[in-house]
Amino acid sequence: MNITSPALYLREGYVIAGKATASRKRKRRRRQSETEPVRVPFTLSANEPTRIALPRRRVQELTIVIDNADNQPLQIADITPLQFNRYLVANLEANETYTLYFGDEDAAAPVYDLKFFSDSIPPDLPVLMTTNIHAATGRKQETGWNASKLLLWAAIGVVVAGLGYMTVRLLREMDREKGQ
Repeated sequence: MNITSPALYLREGYVIAGKATASRKRKRRRRQSETEPVRVPFTLSANEPTRIALPRRRVQELTIVIDNADNQPLQIADITPLQFNRYLVANLEANETYTLYFGDEDAAAPVYDLKFFSDSIPPDLPVLMTTNIHAATGRKQETGWNASKLLLWAAIGVVVAGLGYMTVRLLREMDREKGQ
């Protein structure tokens, strides 16, 4: 945050990370705490640059509130947002072509054993630059026969109906044998 005036200041404030954005593809029930605004306190000082660590979540808007008390308002020239670099570590073979699909907000994060061996990964790994990034079109999700919940419930219904039919038929045969 670049503050141009006054020259000396020490103010308290907070950032309100607005309501979380809803997923466009499908709505899932989320915990109440994930959709409510988050309040992150900070202190502005003329002696040091201000850095505010916000929680990792996608929001529509951020609101900055500064308590000026009886002081004149701060003149803010600009605000520079920063973010951490994220790296993907993989054992890639030379002269091979790789395709990386990303951007599915509803996908679950993968769980690998690699996190238990992070101390074995050398700190000076080469960094590859991505090229030719474009939206993947026409890529269909590979689904098995049991992927659809509706199909699974239909199969269960057919099995229950079949068992019910065979049970009724067996009971009728038993009644006929008793009657004879």
